[in-house]
Amino acid sequence: MTFPLLRLSDFSGSTSRRALPRPRALVCALALAAWPGLMSTPWAQSQPTGSPGRFSGTPPATAPREEAPLPRPATAPLPNLGSPDAADLPASEERRILRDLRRELARYPDNFADPELNAYLDHLIAKLAAGLGTSRPHLEIYALRDPVLNAFAMPGGLMGVNSGLITAAGNENELAGVLAHEIGHVEQRHIARSIANQKSAGLWTLAGLALAILAARSGTSSGDNVMQAAIAGSQGLSVSQVLAFSRDAEREADRVGLRLLTEAGYDVSGMVSVFQRLQAQGRLYESTGPIIPSTHPLTTERIADIQNRTRLIPPRPPVDTLAFRLFQARAMVLAAQTADARLQLRKVFDARMQPGVQIPGEPEATAFVRAGAAYGLALIELAEPKTGTQATDAASGQRALTQLDRAAKEAGFAPTAPGSLQAQAAQAGKLGAARPMLVAEPAQLLFARARALSRLGRQADAVALIQAAGDSGGMPLLFRDAMAQAFLDINEAGQAAAILRLRLAQQPDPAPWLVLARCYAELGDKPGQLRAQAEHYFMIGAFGSALQSMEAARKTPGLDAITLSQIDARLREMRDAKRIEDEELKKRGEPTEEQRERQR
Repeated sequence: MTFPLLRLSDFSGSTSRRALPRPRALVCALALAAWPGLMSTPWAQSQPTGSPGRFSGTPPATAPREEAPLPRPATAPLPNLGSPDAADLPASEERRILRDLRRELARYPDNFADPELNAYLDHLIAKLAAGLGTSRPHLEIYALRDPVLNAFAMPGGLMGVNSGLITAAGNENELAGVLAHEIGHVEQRHIARSIANQKSAGLWTLAGLALAILAARSGTSSGDNVMQAAIAGSQGLSVSQVLAFSRDAEREADRVGLRLLTEAGYDVSGMVSVFQRLQAQGRLYESTGPIIPSTHPLTTERIADIQNRTRLIPPRPPVDTLAFRLFQARAMVLAAQTADARLQLRKVFDARMQPGVQIPGEPEATAFVRAGAAYGLALIELAEPKTGTQATDAASGQRALTQLDRAAKEAGFAPTAPGSLQAQAAQAGKLGAARPMLVAEPAQLLFARARALSRLGRQADAVALIQAAGDSGGMPLLFRDAMAQAFLDINEAGQAAAILRLRLAQQPDPAPWLVLARCYAELGDKPGQLRAQAEHYFMIGAFGSALQSMEAARKTPGLDAITLSQIDARLREMRDAKRIEDEELKKRGEPTEEQRERQR
């Protein structure tokens, strides 16, 4: 199966994301064993490839096969943030800041939190960071719904990229150029050095600063209030001093970025072209809020310096991929939240479908660009709310299928027919052995095709397509997340929950716990929903919210003695974690979680 977004071979060296920081001796992560009956499902037969999960620092262990339907404590490796001696800011303190930033991003409404977008970005930064070798720092990246052309790096290796920049990138090469530059800032520990120089500011205030930046981008009155509150609590911390980079820092990041681009096989001139285009638009790295000046000054001198460096590097053809075009189209559709916005986006995709027509400001209509546009048109059809009228919903589903057929053909794949999957299953039955389904299309197209078939009332065919996407001989963790989301999108919460339970047994991450909670909500399992929510909160360091959810689960009527005992044991672990955390915060003179919540 061809799956350019989440191919198994692509993830053997994936950059680890978000290993959970915790109080000194207490492990704040969980492993979940396989639940009853799970291993009988087709996707559960495939073992993971050993690619790390989003928050892992080492490859996950093989999934336990014993029956144990309960979360249990397990270790989660911390991210490698570099030697504490390598910079003034100790790694332990940087991890604490990183956890606070994650907690704020988990609450940020414009964090896409989309498994398919995350998978592509994780793969891209892993490819770029491979050039750092053993010195590769911890990196994790988020896609944000924000029209501002911006990408940024923050403490602990956290990176963000706005939908505006994703949309403006002319190809994968240009997006890689911007991200390689941001990885350079992380690798050179520019922000860590800047924070260490702010001796008078408490470290917790940077999390408030991050909240202020995110709130400023929201452009709402409530966002302004949150921003002002965060600034008021910053104890004089200078935003520009912490986040703005000097010219020397920019040159260092450019130098590292150019090296990473070269070693990853990209054309280094792509960094120059994207910076020139974005400088011409006058919008790169500018905040919509009043508190951030340009944090990445794009001067003519700096661009000239990059050009001088690139002259010494042999040119290569710019890199563009089908994976990027599908990723870009998906981000553009997810960013279009209103019917009017989707109407305008439809016009953009229609224009990209015209071969041989070059529209100013738009990429050349190559086969990959046309495939991405057709995929985007299908997603627009599927983004429209269901009307409840069978004929209307079926019509939108059929239009989506037509666009997905076009996308597959433009990309050089034969559209997958559910009938062919049934024929393969029948043949496997005759042979008396389970055989993986053979499909050519990328899984992104298969997942969208399943949603379209579900609208047509062809639920069995939709399920078969998603299962076929998983019959590839193994599934990376991020693929499991996308697959579970695909099942949830067609109202198959039970199948999605089964995948997530197995996925969490391999590597516990916060986001899948939250999706699992949604699955349990749709299944009417209130205790399961509350317990999954509690684990999500616990992993992002929101211990108070975790305890509230777990205590609410305990109060659910009708629980048996075994379930009550399991919940009680987990409550003790969570209370211990919160107690240790609060004690450390008090020693450092920092506010506890409750005190910070009251200051919001």
